Amino acid sequence: TEEEYISNKLITLLQNCKAEKERLALQIEQEEEYLTNTLQKKLEQLRKEKVDIENQMEQEQEYIVNRLQTQLDETRKEKDALERKIEEFSKQASERSLPTSPALPRSNSL
Repeated sequence: TEEEYISNKLITLLQNCKAEKERLALQIEQEEEYLTNTLQKKLEQLRKEKVDIENQMEQEQEYIVNRLQTQLDETRKEKDALERKIEEFSKQASERSLPTSPALPRSNSL
């Protein structure tokens, strides 16, 4: 009877250990699934943020290129206008053909 008691006690302990092992295995599986889902959500969020940042950078780049192109166009127009003015002044100066003044006598007071 003492052997039966010990045997029953060991069987009960073994069943409890087995049940605990199954409970822990299930808990680990649930935690792994939770972590996997959480990481997948974070990864998807990071991918979305990456796409958003890339789109934003593309828009900023386009804005900068457009602004620089506008500045370049304005600078070219200003340059062309200045070149035309220089040509006009040169033309006017050559048309006027300013009279040459007679040479002034040199003074020898050194």
